[in-house]
Amino acid sequence: MTTATTTHNPNQLAPLPAHAAPAAPARGPRGLQLSTMAEMMAFAEQVIASGLAPANVKSPAAVLVAIQLGAELGLPPMAALQNIAVINGRPSIWGDAMLGVCRASGLFDESAFSESTASQGGVLTATCTVRRLPDGKPVTRSFSMADAKTAGLTEKAGPWQQYPRRMLQLRARSWALRDAFADVLRGLHAAEEAMHGPTEEEGPEPPASGEPESEDEPAEQPGDPLADEHLADRLREATCQREINQAVMEAKRKLDPEAFSRFATAAQQRRLEL
Repeated sequence: MTTATTTHNPNQLAPLPAHAAPAAPARGPRGLQLSTMAEMMAFAEQVIASGLAPANVKSPAAVLVAIQLGAELGLPPMAALQNIAVINGRPSIWGDAMLGVCRASGLFDESAFSESTASQGGVLTATCTVRRLPDGKPVTRSFSMADAKTAGLTEKAGPWQQYPRRMLQLRARSWALRDAFADVLRGLHAAEEAMHGPTEEEGPEPPASGEPESEDEPAEQPGDPLADEHLADRLREATCQREINQAVMEAKRKLDPEAFSRFATAAQQRRLEL
């Protein structure tokens, strides 16, 4: 009987162990459960690659921050991306999501909640009342068309002229929720309020020479941010969120950063109209 023997060569390198494929994120009843930084970053990269990121979310890092902010509010990743908006350099939350976050907090008194829009003294006025559990006092806030005119909200074409009742409702709701649930909302304003609020720049700087601007070169009209006629038509003719997203993606490819920023603001207004 012959016995095979194996001679060990001390100079021979041992084979490298096979690298295990990265584990996929766990799945829960509401989709992927992101639990590590690597999972969140991989997810953020896929969101950007898909083209489904909101117009003002342009990088995986921005997606990551939006997801984290949403997590602090109790929103799952995709809900955070759709409902967190960066306007004038600050994060905000859309009005319906703001109400949803407060309702999900366990501190919202459904029996005390009310919203109404009616004429008061001949002026259209929206009123919202909320109450915080367990023993908070009712918080009632109102916003009228007179308030809107004083703030200059009705002077520009857009939702304040087309859907004044809805905009009044969202403004009154925002004020009531922010006052009663400031800790739940982490100090965020409603996006509908932020997008029509003051910007960091109060106006254009005067010419460096001190001379008035030449009449031969009229200043750009700020009323219409859509300089590209084709893109303007796509946005005006959009009938759903998907078509708006497609128009935004095209604008992102064609426009310079400043023009795209104006287009993105117009797209947000169009979303409110649908």
